[in-house]
Formats: sequence, C-alpha cells, structure tokens
Amino acid sequence: MAEEVPLGSFGESEPRIGLCFTPVDGASAAAKGKYLADLSKAAALSLAIPALTEALCVPGNAVTLMHDGRTLDLEKTLSENEITIPGARARREGEKVQLCFDTHFVVMKEVEEEAQRKKEAEEAEHKRKVRLELEQQMKEKKMREEAEREQEKTKKMKNANELFEEQIMQHVGLNRERFDRLLADPDPDVKKPRHFLERLRPEQEQALQSLIVSSGGQHSGQVWAFQVQHQDQRDRYERAKQLLQHDAANIPKKSSTTTSHLMGKRELDFLGGFDKSINEFALWHGTSRLEGAGGICANGFDIAYVGSAVGTAWGHGFYFADSSATALGYSGGGLRVTDLHSRVRVIFLCRVLCGRVNELSAAPTQEQKEELTAKCLGPGGVFGAKSEVHSIYGGRFCYVCAHNHQIYPQVVMFLS
Repeated sequence: MAEEVPLGSFGESEPRIGLCFTPVDGASAAAKGKYLADLSKAAALSLAIPALTEALCVPGNAVTLMHDGRTLDLEKTLSENEITIPGARARREGEKVQLCFDTHFVVMKEVEEEAQRKKEAEEAEHKRKVRLELEQQMKEKKMREEAEREQEKTKKMKNANELFEEQIMQHVGLNRERFDRLLADPDPDVKKPRHFLERLRPEQEQALQSLIVSSGGQHSGQVWAFQVQHQDQRDRYERAKQLLQHDAANIPKKSSTTTSHLMGKRELDFLGGFDKSINEFALWHGTSRLEGAGGICANGFDIAYVGSAVGTAWGHGFYFADSSATALGYSGGGLRVTDLHSRVRVIFLCRVLCGRVNELSAAPTQEQKEELTAKCLGPGGVFGAKSEVHSIYGGRFCYVCAHNHQIYPQVVMFLS
C-alpha cells in the first residue's frame, strides 16, 4: 500500500476540499507515495505547492499539477481550473480530489546537476580536510621527530661537552672548584696543583673569536676559552716586566696588530693593559697536543721542548706570532678529544715582553743563533734591562723569545 504523506491545511475560508497528489511515472525519485492536503475552496492551488515541493525536496518551480490529462494553472482555484468538487456528503465520507503531479525535466536536471556539484564539492572538501589532517599529522610527527632528534643531539652534545671539559681538566688544568678542593685536602700525599683554568663568559669568548679573525685567522665554530690562573708564573713575569721597564727609554718602539685590535674592547678588559714603552705585546702561540698545552699552563714554556715540534729556523727559543693564522697553522690538523670534538685546535694568547727587537730578514746560521740566544738571555742568563736584545722578529712573521720569564700564557683556547 502506497505511503500517505500529510502536507497540512491551506487557506483560511471554508469549505475545505481534500486533495490527493499522486506522482506520474518518473515524476521524482523522492516521491514516497500519495501526498494529502486540505485546501480552501477559494484558495489558489499554489498555496499547497510549497509544502509539496518541500516534501519532495525539489525547487518550488519544479512541480506541475494535472487533472484528467490537463495541466492546471496553479494560480487558480479548483473551480477555476474546471475541476469538479465533491459534495459536502462525499467530502465528509473522505472523498478527495485526485490530482497528479510531475516535475519539470529541465528544472530537475538543474537540481540534479546542482546536487551533483554539491556532492562533488562536499567530497572534494572532505578529501581536502582529510589531506590537511594527514599533512598536519605528518607535520606534527615530523616536528616531534625533529624535537626528539634535537633533544638527543643536545643530550649527546651536553655529554660530549662534559667529557671534553673533563679532558681539559685532566690534561690542561683544573677548574677553580677542584683546584680549591685539592688545596684544602689535608692528605699530604695529594699533589697540590699550582694553577687552574677559569672559563670565560660567552661574550668574552665571542670577543676572542673576533680577535682571531681580525688578526688574520679564520674560525666560525665553537670556542672554549679559559684564563690561566698561575700566581707563580704571573709573579715571575711581572718581575721580568719591572726589570725591563727600568730601561724603557732605550727600547725602540714597535707595534703589534693583535695588541692594537684588542685595546678598547670592553669584553677583553680582563686581559689588562699592555705597556707600549717596553713592547709588551699580546701574541699567539699554537700547539698540537693537550699535554703540551697542560705543560705550558702548569710550568710555563720549557726550553727543553724548544724545536721539538717546528724546529728553530729563526733562533733557539719560544715562537709566537702576531697573526693568529700563523699560530693556528702550528696547531696542526686538530685533536680528536671526543666523537663530537674531533678536530680541536689549541691556541694561546700570551703576554710577551718583546723589549728590544732584533729583526731578521734571513734565517741565521747555527753560530748566529747561539750568539742571538746569548744576547737575549743577557749577562748571567738573567732577563732584563742589561740584555742586548730581548726578542727576535724573524721573516716578518714570528717572534722568538729565549727566556720563559718574559712570557705569560694568559688565555688558552680550544677551537672546535
């Protein structure tokens, strides 16, 4: 039995005529059966159309009504459309006016096309949302993985840095905390250290890196810089400085690129001033071994090791450079300290009392080297005002000093 769908009552005046709307074949796929309505006898058929089209889910202009094969004028009443209206008794017994409806092909085609477009748009939007959701999920996953990798990298770097600093303390110098602890240890068998390393602040390390570059070197990686604190070494250096200052009036004045570049830089104020009257310079010294750096920090420059690494072409003594590039060249290809610090170069920034400088354009003979060493050491091997010369400037690239009292290794740097 066909489903009957009530549409409601339309029009204000009595009497009301029962209507039964039946679809013709192929009228609408949405039609469920018969559609029932009550319409005022004086009302136009169009009053019932909105409810019918809404039930059918079609546009308001898509429906055509018919009776006995005739198309009806929706703006007219039943009587005006020459439809016989059942009498009062028949209406009470439920008789209804039978009307057929059809849907316009063109309109319904447009409806179907619009529905198809809407469906396609919805599907496209759904796919877009799914794609965006997947992209977001992938993005979040990638971010999580990158964060995890970064955390792991940071953890490895932290562990490597801790191991690196431990290697520095083991081979080059302790930090202040360990230094103080060992000094305070009452055990007579505990070896008491004589120096410690004080890590510089990041802005000071950055200033030293800039100084390396301005002095001719190249480095863009990480810098660990430590100020060497060795009271005995510093005291003997200051005594040698005082001896040299007694003869400052007789010392021809020279200049140093590195020394002039660091003057006036607030971050490098910790280095202190340099006495131009005695050619006190800030000069570079490179070494290729951690143990070598440790020996310099602990005991100063040792004449026993002179020439062991690079020879003594310009004289028998300790070699320094005003160019950081030259000193870096003598630091070798880099040390492997940890897996993440596999090409570490070691360079010192030293205070050097150059005093009277003997400039050489050609490398001296062995006999000349011995004579120059004697002149630098002075009478009785005591460095000071009585020395004929205090340093050699060879080939316009290196300074050679014969006495370790005229040198203080103020800063040691590790470049990775």
